[in-house]
Amino acid sequence: MDHFCKPVIAPCVECGSLCFDEMGGFGLDFCLMCGTAKRAEMLASTAWTDQERIPGHQSYTRVKRFKKYLCRAMRQQSSCSVPRDTWDYLLSKRPYRDAKHIQWTLKQARHLKRKCYDSLPFLTAALCPHITVPTMTQSEKTTALHMFKVIDMAVRHGPFVSYLFCLEYILKRMGRADMCPHINQIQCPNRREAYKLRLDSIFQKDEPASITSLLRTRG
Repeated sequence: MDHFCKPVIAPCVECGSLCFDEMGGFGLDFCLMCGTAKRAEMLASTAWTDQERIPGHQSYTRVKRFKKYLCRAMRQQSSCSVPRDTWDYLLSKRPYRDAKHIQWTLKQARHLKRKCYDSLPFLTAALCPHITVPTMTQSEKTTALHMFKVIDMAVRHGPFVSYLFCLEYILKRMGRADMCPHINQIQCPNRREAYKLRLDSIFQKDEPASITSLLRTRG
């Protein structure tokens, strides 16, 4: 079971942090700042029957890759998705002002194999307790996936649009630009302009009909 970083009522007794790593309902939460354990709730185990099947291998799709970036933006990930050496490096460089400061610090670490730029919202929530990192509702997540499917259906030939820019574009089009300062973004002005023109042309072609069609087919 994935465990997430989220604020708790009681702060860490050692460092005062409000960000803990939940261990799946086994009775212990661990502070992401100093590692101190804290008593937590025990949850009942989920029942399993032999009729349930483990899903088999699925082929790669653009939607699956975009969904990963979207879940990272929503902080729907395990703390284990960020390697220990990355955590250790970032913790040694505290404090941080914001996500941009964390990103700049990661860029300086040439020794790190995985810098986890796509986990910036998660890292910001853990390392910047003075910042409230926004997230999305489940219905907003569904809408974002539907909008990406419009892009996926429209781009059938040639190179695809950057997934990072697709995420940023969709967030802004949904009225969730408040999430953009906390995610990794493409910096090149020329690429940004080219991608924007391409996506604008896609959504200007009967956008209401395309969105309605997707909503109907997906129930």
